[in-house]
Amino acid sequence: MIFTITLSPTFDLTYHVDDLVTDQVNRVGRKIFEPSGKGINVSIDLAEEQFQTLAIAPIPDSELGDLWISAASEKMIISTSKSGHEIRINTSIIGKTGVTKINENFEKLSSDELKDLVGVIEKEATEHKPKWIALCGSVHLENAEALGQALRRICDSVGAKLAIDTSGEAAEILFKFAPDFIKPNRDEISVWYPEASSSDQALISSIQDLAKRINGTVLCTNGGKTAYASNNKNLLEIVPPTIAAVNSVGAGDASLAGFLAAESSGSDFVTAVSMAMMWAIASCQNSKSAGLNLKAASGASASIKELVQ
Repeated sequence: MIFTITLSPTFDLTYHVDDLVTDQVNRVGRKIFEPSGKGINVSIDLAEEQFQTLAIAPIPDSELGDLWISAASEKMIISTSKSGHEIRINTSIIGKTGVTKINENFEKLSSDELKDLVGVIEKEATEHKPKWIALCGSVHLENAEALGQALRRICDSVGAKLAIDTSGEAAEILFKFAPDFIKPNRDEISVWYPEASSSDQALISSIQDLAKRINGTVLCTNGGKTAYASNNKNLLEIVPPTIAAVNSVGAGDASLAGFLAAESSGSDFVTAVSMAMMWAIASCQNSKSAGLNLKAASGASASIKELVQ
């Protein structure tokens, strides 16, 4: 089983328009309203492809919270902890020229909320013995240290591996707790290693240093451009195919889901990275924030080449 943890779950509101024009009325061709959040998206992708997963999230005792639980329960198994913060609504507007996102701010968890969340994670992990526990999405800086300590302790106690998919200063704190897998994009790595934005070689060096720093695997995505992965033994260059994306929202979450699904099934590093890329491609062929269109993506595959470390 694979656990996902989302500290700030959302409803995603997606508008499909012919094109987004400012200072004018834009007519909506299609609207989608669905439960989301980075870890939630990962669990939806896993559940759709028949992988056992449990999505854990703090949810408020409110009308919108109840609606979120009802909608999310139709897509995956969930477990909730207490929250005093209302469910956020994040809006995406998809037009011919790209995607415009409007995300509501997230709030830190109080000490009581964090304690309750950790208690739920520990209880579920003791019962289900997951292979992976993945912390996905925004983590408030003030929650990072305590949460990282708790997750490392829980993973060690049940024999699970730890995946981290977050960014900024909170991520750097979480890296102290030796995650087995992280999935930053190039922009996120450039915050920790400013030189990474200057050239591909500088990016590769940064990825290798980061893999050594956490003593784990780094998969650096780069939109539709060349990506790289390192596990301290192998360095891979991944060139994605050119595709006409229906919706790129959730592609990064799908790549994480694909890697965890493959690795938990016993696949080697190259196969796991290949599956990560295939699921990301399949996500781009789906109109929703989560979910895979593997049939549409079946003819497209990434070119993966091993580089000299």
